[in-house]
Amino acid sequence: MIAVVDYGAGNIASVVKALEAAGGVVRVVSAPAQAAGAVALVVPGVGHFGATQALHEQWQQPTRRAVDAGLPVLGICLGMQWLF
Repeated sequence: MIAVVDYGAGNIASVVKALEAAGGVVRVVSAPAQAAGAVALVVPGVGHFGATQALHEQWQQPTRRAVDAGLPVLGICLGMQWLF
């Protein structure tokens, strides 16, 4: 399962469609616990960087642990900016 993070600022529908078209099994998650068992994590995003504040508070440490564990993590647009 590929976890797509929904923090209220991403283009979730397009990301989900693309991943499913490529054969992925996708779950949209809004809390880190919902991403348990994921084989990859996708952080989409559009808009103003301030929208990522929700990510910072809830997702910073779980995302760092995922990266450290070698889980593939993809940031798209604003999501990539937040990752860095």
